[in-house]
Amino acid sequence: MVHKLKIAVLRGGPGYEYESSMKMGSYILKNLSNNKYVVYDVSISRDGDWFLNGIVVRPEKILMRIDLVFNAVKGNYAKGRLQKMLDDFAVPYTGSGALSSAISTNKFLAKKIFEKNGMKTPYHSLLRKENYNRALVHKIFREIPAPFIVKPVDSDISFGVDMAYTLEELIHLIEGNLEMSDAVLVEEYIRGKEIVCGVIKDFRGITHYTFLPTEIKRNKPFLCNLSKLNNDFDLLIPTELDTDKKNRIKQLAIDAHESLDLGDYSHSDFIVSNRGDIYLLETNIIPDIQEGSVLEKMLEASGSSLSELIEHLVQITRRY
Repeated sequence: MVHKLKIAVLRGGPGYEYESSMKMGSYILKNLSNNKYVVYDVSISRDGDWFLNGIVVRPEKILMRIDLVFNAVKGNYAKGRLQKMLDDFAVPYTGSGALSSAISTNKFLAKKIFEKNGMKTPYHSLLRKENYNRALVHKIFREIPAPFIVKPVDSDISFGVDMAYTLEELIHLIEGNLEMSDAVLVEEYIRGKEIVCGVIKDFRGITHYTFLPTEIKRNKPFLCNLSKLNNDFDLLIPTELDTDKKNRIKQLAIDAHESLDLGDYSHSDFIVSNRGDIYLLETNIIPDIQEGSVLEKMLEASGSSLSELIEHLVQITRRY
């Protein structure tokens, strides 16, 4: 009898990415072949409890009987903690390792690594909850030209990201974000074209396969989480930037992936300023695998699909 690979799809988890993760996991479950694999639907509640097909179960009971984890968990639980648990049980999993996940999902640490490796990123400042006071906000207001992009330092998605034009708005956004996060990042707003470029490991015989750089044509000054959820944007694939800039963006996406020591896949967000400078904003270590996502559109433009990506991620994960 042929042994079927036992795959647990992990989804949910504490944090504001819960709903997004549940939807992503649901899509993956539908696209994993039951003819080839034994697939387990494992959800993690907002409180951190594990469920197998809706029944509470201890994590070790699941992890000791499976061959591989397909990780769709985002948010706080995915910032190295989950990966560390999987490492402890020697269970291979899709995505990036524990240390890489912990570092790369901290936007401030990731920016320091980008800068150390010669990549340009917008001028920014960090505010921590533990030593916050409004005098620090006044200092940032003087140092960074308005408008300002404000975001929680530890969000995988655009949740909590907003723009401030005045000192009062800046204080309001910072203090609102500090209610949800331990630290907040304030960035210089760069006017220009927003570009996304994805990287897949060992795809089509290429060590770091890059997608066509994709321009996000948004209806607002920046792409907030609400715009993403409502698909309130258009995509231009490939972007109409010149060939040199497109190639530079592809290389920067690879550089970001390598500098963070990421695993199977990622996508990086860029701004090409009106003066032609390329700024790396951030790198997402768990791109959204679901219908209508930017990742799906990039795959389709490359002659591929989400189902092919899902199968590819399973195959490269089982090798290691």
